[in-house]
Amino acid sequence: MLNVTEEIEVISPCVKLCKIDNESGLCSGCLRTIAEITIWSKANRETKLQIWKKIDERKSYADVI
Repeated sequence: MLNVTEEIEVISPCVKLCKIDNESGLCSGCLRTIAEITIWSKANRETKLQIWKKIDERKSYADVI
């Protein structure tokens, strides 16, 4: 049983296909910016969830164009 006070780890969006697109500034594998990639390992849970939200928004935008 999960203790309510335990934090569930937020999984990294990295898919090991690292290449920053010059035009968008996003990694073509995970859709994060260099700044988001850089802070990930030290970011708290809330920050990581915010980054995931931005990734989802970027995916939605990419599906439209």
